[in-house]
Amino acid sequence: MPGHEKDSLQVRVFTRCHKVKLELNGKIIAEQNLEKGSIIGTFKVPYTAGKLVGRCYDGDKEVASQTLTTAGKPVAIRL
Repeated sequence: MPGHEKDSLQVRVFTRCHKVKLELNGKIIAEQNLEKGSIIGTFKVPYTAGKLVGRCYDGDKEVASQTLTTAGKPVAIRL
């Protein structure tokens, strides 16, 4: 989203795991231990183009991850 580089975005991670880490372009930017019974981790992150990865842990073992990647420039429009 060009023009939004200084904005912060709210990111929600839905999981049954106890711990969530967020990585932005390969760097850990946030970590949260969820309360017992909670399934939502909420983070405020700076908007930066690239790759955002949410990693979910049970103890020290990573059991799930999801990646969001910034879309590139449009190449063509077909009608």
